[in-house]
Amino acid sequence: MIRKPRIHPEYGIKLHGTDFQERWNIIQHATKAELQYYIKNCDAVKLENNKYKSLADQRLNYWQHQDNIINEKIENAHYRKLWRVRYSKAFDTNKLYKIDKKKIYNWDIKLSSVGGIGLCSAYRFQHQKSNMRLYKNDIMIYSHSDELGNVYFLKAGEINAPHLYCFNRENKQLGYFVEVES
Repeated sequence: MIRKPRIHPEYGIKLHGTDFQERWNIIQHATKAELQYYIKNCDAVKLENNKYKSLADQRLNYWQHQDNIINEKIENAHYRKLWRVRYSKAFDTNKLYKIDKKKIYNWDIKLSSVGGIGLCSAYRFQHQKSNMRLYKNDIMIYSHSDELGNVYFLKAGEINAPHLYCFNRENKQLGYFVEVES
């Protein structure tokens, strides 16, 4: 498990108390300005949430409260997606990766065609192989990326498998691919 430090090692920004909703290996691809803006948005949302709780007696409409923080939430979602895209571009063919999650289920996995281009749901291939989950500590080999930014992996134990595991460039599951220490 990768843990977020209390203070950013490179930028010196205090991170404690900020919920990034992402793993640290994804957050490492943020610039200093992006981190500062993200934290400012999180603080604005916390402040508005506290104000909403204190005004509960006045029957403040829930949707009015949500309208007050929608811009901050949208911007932070954009930053998280941007960091995931940057992380997906950082994969290297000369490195091995392991899964750092208990399981990645079939519905979170896409498979490529036999040629290794394109992707579709693992349920399409269910009749051929029923267990297509990825488990913790499975060793994965980065194969390639296509022009759309999709990232393709081979499972180390299934080198001759006809299908590659494929993830969109902004897929949250990519955060669970961690480089194997050599």
